[in-house]
Amino acid sequence: MKPSKYIKKIAFINIKKKKQRTWLSLISIGLSTAIIYTSFTLFVNIYHLSKDTDYTQIGSYHYAAMVENDVSSTRYDSTYDYDSNLYANNASNLLNVRSLQFDDTNLVLPFSMKEGKIPTSNQEIIVSDDSNYHIGQNIQLDLGFLHDTHTEHNLYQFPTNVNEVLLDRITPYTFKVVGIYYNNDDFRKLTNNHTIYYTTNMNNGNRVVYLKDENINSPDSFSYVSQRLNIDAVDIYANEQAITKDTVKSYLKDTTTLLIMFIIIASIAIAMSLISVHNVVLISDKDRKKELGLLKSIGATPLEIKKLVTLELGVLGFLGAIIGIFIGIGISYLVLQLFIERLYINFDLSMILNPLVLFISFIIGTCLMLAAGFKAYNQYFYSTPISDLKNFSYDYEPPAPKQKGKRRSFEWQMFIIYNGRMKKQTKNIFRSFFLLLFTTVLFMAILFSNIMYRNQYIESNSDLELMNYSNNGIVIPDENVISDIYKASNDGRMPTQSLFVSRLISSFGTFYSPEDIFNTDLLNSYKSTSRIGYSTIDVEQDGSTQKFNDIATYNLALDTTQIEELKPYVVEGSLDNLTSTDIIGIFNDKDRLSYQLYQNMNVGTEIRVGNSEQNRPLNIACIVVLPENAISSLHFDYENFPRVYGMSLEALKQDSLASGLIERVHITLLNRSMASSSMDVIDDILNEHDVQKYYTCENYALTVETNRFSSFIIETLLYPLFFMLFIVSIMNINNVFVGNVHLKRSDISIMKSIGMNNFQLKMLFVFEYLEGYINASLLVTAIFIPICIIESIFGLASAFKLGDNIFGTLIVSICLLGFLMVIPLMVLTLRKITKILPIENIKDLD
Repeated sequence: MKPSKYIKKIAFINIKKKKQRTWLSLISIGLSTAIIYTSFTLFVNIYHLSKDTDYTQIGSYHYAAMVENDVSSTRYDSTYDYDSNLYANNASNLLNVRSLQFDDTNLVLPFSMKEGKIPTSNQEIIVSDDSNYHIGQNIQLDLGFLHDTHTEHNLYQFPTNVNEVLLDRITPYTFKVVGIYYNNDDFRKLTNNHTIYYTTNMNNGNRVVYLKDENINSPDSFSYVSQRLNIDAVDIYANEQAITKDTVKSYLKDTTTLLIMFIIIASIAIAMSLISVHNVVLISDKDRKKELGLLKSIGATPLEIKKLVTLELGVLGFLGAIIGIFIGIGISYLVLQLFIERLYINFDLSMILNPLVLFISFIIGTCLMLAAGFKAYNQYFYSTPISDLKNFSYDYEPPAPKQKGKRRSFEWQMFIIYNGRMKKQTKNIFRSFFLLLFTTVLFMAILFSNIMYRNQYIESNSDLELMNYSNNGIVIPDENVISDIYKASNDGRMPTQSLFVSRLISSFGTFYSPEDIFNTDLLNSYKSTSRIGYSTIDVEQDGSTQKFNDIATYNLALDTTQIEELKPYVVEGSLDNLTSTDIIGIFNDKDRLSYQLYQNMNVGTEIRVGNSEQNRPLNIACIVVLPENAISSLHFDYENFPRVYGMSLEALKQDSLASGLIERVHITLLNRSMASSSMDVIDDILNEHDVQKYYTCENYALTVETNRFSSFIIETLLYPLFFMLFIVSIMNINNVFVGNVHLKRSDISIMKSIGMNNFQLKMLFVFEYLEGYINASLLVTAIFIPICIIESIFGLASAFKLGDNIFGTLIVSICLLGFLMVIPLMVLTLRKITKILPIENIKDLD
């Protein structure tokens, strides 16, 4: 009998009869392939969306409109399309010769260039691709002016009846063709199906502006362009395809981090699959050695043994990969539907049926089964039939010598004796724990950082914040800047709910108030409950010592507007003619300490500034008490800062004491959708006073929206993959645990037959699992901490601040979530030990 005749039949019988191995293998390979397929599919789509710059059909502009005034905004790149009123009849086709004028940044074109360049002189021209001209060719046009009436208002205005056009003052003119553009359907819609040529001639005719919005991802983009151009929204042409593409690119500027995350997830899935399948083979095929030994004894060659194993593993890998691809297609569809729905992109079946992704996933899924199986069966290919057919025998190392003074439990001593052999058979336990814990730590780190990133500035008390310092240094606060901001708020150009201006006088040091103006009990109460540093200084004056206390006050430099609005609430003194040694005491009568201050303080009261070694006196020039109903209308947050010592910014500047003052303007808008337009108002003010280099403006409203969307991307794309990864990981550990008991079934039976009870046997496994878990935890920690340090140093991705909660992440992941996932599996596995009988060591296993 030749075994080669039956190899294929035996292989398919094994697949059919060994149901446990077959189903566990298919599930493991299927889920791993699904993760790999989904990861690749999502990344390919994200990469395509983020890098798509093909404007061949749609041009590069976001908005187009006919305008009269210039659009001066740092938010826009713009191109003006001027009508020179010059026309020419060419081959029975009426041409309009216009000119383009660009800003100093990027070219914003209503069309897409096919070849060539933009004209730079009156002798050069761009023609359409349907004109049959080529680059370098000279053409002559008989140019004339229109005197016919135009059609109703359109973006491009043309004669009513082009077949009856009469031109005045016709003049021949020769141009050199330097560029050709695509005269596609999208551009012809804009031009009312007329042909346009472009040169550099300009006239005072109508003009169209094409805008590219740098903040196209902002929700107020369309409404803002309408306000900026001061025209009705119906007269603005929105290039929806370009808007969608650039919105996506704005949110997905860098796909490197996501690619790394997808690769890590796919790699973990592959490693888990290899371990899981290897254990499945060991669980189901402990008797495989004898089976293969029997085949060898009747003449099977190593090549035929390899063929048998390859057929079995190949079929299982093929089926598992197919199942995984179908699962991956379904998951990819659901994830992409949720993702692209937010971007207003139409779903296309090609997004989830990429041939390259299908091929790669299929090959990887099939190879996973082959690699894991060959690793388990490799030792059987060239072994002898006799060695395959005989039973296993093991050598046990003797116990370590007992050390004086140390008492060890019987279970622990047995674990030490048995540990060497256990490591050889169950080293996958450590690897499985490591993959589970690494996945858990990585997921929790992303979860925590994503929550922080999403909530960044979400509870900010302002939508915009302007500061007088930048990378170019700090500048003395310019009162003209803040004055114009006040005006913009009052006249509605920047509709604000509140506008607070703070200039903290930190360079002066601490402001100390006289101790004798406070009630003793109240002062003691403040000392005992104060959450900030409290100190006292002694001042020698006229032969006596007076104590001054550091009572929490906010020390401000006030501009002219802030001082003027306080005048109705003056209770003593005057706000006129303030000097750099004058202090304004501003108090809220609802605060207990404030009440004590303004009740016992008088004009002329001395305030000390500095410390006990070096201090100088300032004098109270005015006392202001604010009623509760007046606070909301003032340009500082006196409600949260009820005790303020103010000084005149103008006086400080005159005495050169204003350097180092950090000015912060906190703006809360009536409508957050007006954040971008308000930013542009601020830009105009800074440009007007030529201080834009020294001021920084943070758009918290836009940042919150951007963070929210970036967080949505992470949650939509990564969380489903991690969920699948946890399923595979739990299955993997369960298979490892079950396989561990199965492989030691005979040993467990022997130990029971010599008197060991179930508790003692269970403790052996508990010690083993604890050893693997602790070692895996240490390795994960040793790997994760350097990753966090590198990420924080290089700032690999703003949305992934993995190191911000590094210790909390490790503790929650390893000490809580890891245990919660492992302990139920351990309990179920240990219950199997009680079902093993002592007699099983003298009979063959099923």
